[in-house]
Amino acid sequence: MKKSELLQFVESLFETSKEPVPGIHIKMGDGSMCNVSIEEEINGNVTIKMNNVKMGHFEKMTQRGYKCRFMQQYRPKIRLGLTNDELFMMNICKGNPYILFNKAYN
Repeated sequence: MKKSELLQFVESLFETSKEPVPGIHIKMGDGSMCNVSIEEEINGNVTIKMNNVKMGHFEKMTQRGYKCRFMQQYRPKIRLGLTNDELFMMNICKGNPYILFNKAYN
């Protein structure tokens, strides 16, 4: 099965952080390993899970020069602070001019 353009773009975001083991495993700043799962949904969105916790999904977007937007997953007490995995995803998105980052909270 051929990968969609959005799936290829999302996979490329994690290439620089990958550890040389099968799958996508990212070494975090505190030395811990993070397992990243990237899944394409039937509707064309691409879901990101880090250590089996859904971080959100990417959806295709062509307005204002963006390629896609990341819709952060809401979780209880998210307003009290972001986890390391959520901060990692936010940094990936905000560091790329082609991604619009939508927070799950105001």
